[in-house]
Amino acid sequence: MTLLRSLSAQAQAIQRASPDMELLNTGLASAVGVIEGVRLLQEYLAYGGSRSLDEARQVLIRAATNPESPRDLDSRWVAAHLVDLCDDLGRCSIWAILPGDTPTGVGMAMTLGDPPVMTLWPPQVELLKDAANSPLRIDVRRAVLTFPTNAGKTLLAQLLVVQHLSVADTSVCFVAPSHSLCRETREGMDRRLWTLRRRIVEGGPLGDSLRTYADVVIMTPEKLASRLRADEQALLDEFGLFVFDEAHLVGDDTRGWSFETTVSRLHSLTADTDHRILLLSAALGGTASVQTWLGTEGSETTTTNTWRGPRRLHATYTYWEDGASTVEHPPTGRQRVPRTVTDLYGIVNLYVDEGRAIASREAKIGHVTATRRGGPRRPSRSEQLLPIVGLAAKSGSVLVVHATKRAAERLAEEIARARPETAATRAIVQLAEQRMGASHNLAAALRRGVAYHHAALPADVQAEIEDAVRQGEIDIICATSTLTEGVNLPVRTVIISERGYYDSTEYRTLIDSAGLMNAAGRAGRAGRETEGWVVVNFERGAPHPRQALRELDQRPEIHSTLSVESALEQLGEYEALVHVTAALVLQNVPATVDGFLAYCWYLAELADVLSPDDRRDRVIAGIRKTLAWHQMPPAVQGRWEAIASHVVASYEEAPPVQRRRWARSGAPLSANVKLEAVAADAAAAIDALGPAALDDPVELIAAILKDGRLDLLLSLVDPRDFRFKRRRSGPIEAIGVNLLALILDWVRGAPLKDLADIHLTAVQGGDEDAFRFEQLSTFLTRICEHHLPFSLGTVLEWINDDRSDDVNPRLPAHLHYGVPDAESLELLMSGVRSRRIAAVVGARAAVHGVPADGLRRWLARMGPVLWRAEFDAGPTEVADLLYFVHDPAAAIGASLLDGHVRIVGFDATGITWEDAELPVVIANGDERPRPLVLINDGGQIVGRIRASEHRHLAVLVDAGFALLATPATRDNDGTVTSIQVRIQFD
Repeated sequence: MTLLRSLSAQAQAIQRASPDMELLNTGLASAVGVIEGVRLLQEYLAYGGSRSLDEARQVLIRAATNPESPRDLDSRWVAAHLVDLCDDLGRCSIWAILPGDTPTGVGMAMTLGDPPVMTLWPPQVELLKDAANSPLRIDVRRAVLTFPTNAGKTLLAQLLVVQHLSVADTSVCFVAPSHSLCRETREGMDRRLWTLRRRIVEGGPLGDSLRTYADVVIMTPEKLASRLRADEQALLDEFGLFVFDEAHLVGDDTRGWSFETTVSRLHSLTADTDHRILLLSAALGGTASVQTWLGTEGSETTTTNTWRGPRRLHATYTYWEDGASTVEHPPTGRQRVPRTVTDLYGIVNLYVDEGRAIASREAKIGHVTATRRGGPRRPSRSEQLLPIVGLAAKSGSVLVVHATKRAAERLAEEIARARPETAATRAIVQLAEQRMGASHNLAAALRRGVAYHHAALPADVQAEIEDAVRQGEIDIICATSTLTEGVNLPVRTVIISERGYYDSTEYRTLIDSAGLMNAAGRAGRAGRETEGWVVVNFERGAPHPRQALRELDQRPEIHSTLSVESALEQLGEYEALVHVTAALVLQNVPATVDGFLAYCWYLAELADVLSPDDRRDRVIAGIRKTLAWHQMPPAVQGRWEAIASHVVASYEEAPPVQRRRWARSGAPLSANVKLEAVAADAAAAIDALGPAALDDPVELIAAILKDGRLDLLLSLVDPRDFRFKRRRSGPIEAIGVNLLALILDWVRGAPLKDLADIHLTAVQGGDEDAFRFEQLSTFLTRICEHHLPFSLGTVLEWINDDRSDDVNPRLPAHLHYGVPDAESLELLMSGVRSRRIAAVVGARAAVHGVPADGLRRWLARMGPVLWRAEFDAGPTEVADLLYFVHDPAAAIGASLLDGHVRIVGFDATGITWEDAELPVVIANGDERPRPLVLINDGGQIVGRIRASEHRHLAVLVDAGFALLATPATRDNDGTVTSIQVRIQFD
């Protein structure tokens, strides 16, 4: 848009200089025609209207054939190609795809959002133009859409959400499998919804019982399951569309059954209503059984497509020993035995189809040394990978995917050693040193433009690394599959370093086929490149890399976790226990069976019947609506149904309070016994607290968890989730850690480095800092952020059932986020990612007496300059605070798009400004995020947009709109204090 405005200005200047001359009658006729044709095309793409497209086509045809410009071959050539483009746009633009009765705002949300989407890709066009099965049709109530990563799945989901909001009166529930993916989805969707004056929020952590309301609420599957159990009708009244991203989670070993039962229950509840359910996945194989599972008599659609944006090229990286180079060395010095040395070569083979490699390249990567006394010694995996990573880095950014955190760290350290330091990463190096200490090995890698990324890093450091990769400041990143599953971070080349490990007897897979597909999907940046590379590394014991490449686009059928072999083994174990007791057993229950028991208990509670036989029939009918019952043979179904009958019998004998509590808890059925014990003891401990302690989240959590109750809750999870080791390798030597003290310091908001230094001093080894953080992160993620908030939420609900005054329902959120005050919690629950900045701001707000509901105004008055000075805020933290302080309800951007003039806050620099219109632009310089400023004709900065309005105007400037401003108000000395802003429409 900027280039078009510049060219238009030049043409107008020429016309003004020669007012008696018509440019269309000169040698510039074709060039002027191209400018006008592009303007009309741009108008069509942004705002729709076939008239603009037809006018653009006619103008461009004249420009291509205009006899006045016979020598302007360049303009005529461009015009001719643009004529063909007009025909393509008439078939695949957003406006050509949307049904004729679709509100205009739907298209504008896509074309004016960030990034702007002008056209759709072939699989999207094919799906959305299907008159009978397009999910844009409001009467298509079930849809299962399988698209590869980087084939437009996210964009399609955004379009369907926006379209639903425009034609229905209900909100949208968007479900994503991780908090990081929830956050990314919220950010992407928010960049669309502002044009419609709509709002998206996250649903809060698991265990937090307070609801959030918005046009779109995004949450994890566990959070949705909790909402469903709490009040089914309230959930259905609020949401009319449920979108499940990464729906292949249904086959996950640990979370699949909960996901499956949530979808099954929603499907059952809405079979005869207008509610819509949409499943999205890049790896959801076996859609036939899924379609049967979600069939609603013709009101569903299923599509599977393998098309993707950038073309993907495949390569393998293998090794061979050059036997002809073997040299035997006699004993020398300390080497007292003879040894042989053989050259080791790395080979890259390139494939484009199922045939033979079309190209190969090899390089010497080291030596294999062998003696008679021991096996051969080869270069480390990191040393072997260095050549292929270096080769790939010459063509663009590289992501190396590892199965373990330590493997990612080792390769990043190895790569960094051979590279010079760069000033481009200075800011992120300082952040890493501040968060984790100057001796942490990540800082050394970052200084050289290399990073590693895994769950053991603080969230704000992870976010800064991701942003640095997008900005090109970091060109090589070594990561676990946590990154590929949770963040949309396309790169030029993806190298799969390892998929698992060989344990001397067999190969153990750590990254499954869905994980590999997600990782490979990051190769090639849509909109920037036409191709991406995927390289699979050779591993001992693993399937050959060529086989792994063949399987990337072969979606294996997804099986319900209840129908796989391991579940049948657990069923057999449990049947043996039941056979002995002839009743329901709630001790030593296998995990999969335990989840099944809990769902049956839930269905029994929902059955509004009096007869036990009727209740049993309702429960059996409920489990028959799961995916499992569409995938297992009748004999196996009968075995599970027999177990369900035992659950109903036990339910009938239980007291009414226990019936209801166990049904709503969402915990494995056997876990409820321990949760009840904790609740009973914790209630007595809370009754003994004074008023001050009841208002203190730290004191409350301490009262609930002390006296062995924490140990009882931890007994519900794998001991490895809360075990700390002295050393990374070697025999396991556990160290004693006061877990309750660690948890309470976490809730007090102690920095991660302080937590590691105080509680993990016994950790030893050459990389003790990294290993401390790795273990600490595992504990905080699995225990403090997930298990304990969920358990605490259940315990609190049961305690409050028997109290006249509720204990703080936000305790699970305090525990999840690790902050003690309402102000810090408000920031973190509103999208701020950095726990550090939330804790600092919360503490400062308390000093100034600023309550949680006054944070937005207080921070907005300060602005980014003071945020950096007062809070030491980094770029990502500033960006999050800018989002926090803007008021979505103000809808300034949408109002400007409607042609209105809006008054916004303004901080003048002191340079004199008369009443002439000045442009609002993004400032140059090193400040990130870069501020929005007003520039006068002399190139001087007259002032900057205030923090509260920055977000509203930034989305417009990023989309290419020209914003012009004039003074609105001045103070007594004439300094401008607010400005009037409008869009300059071309």
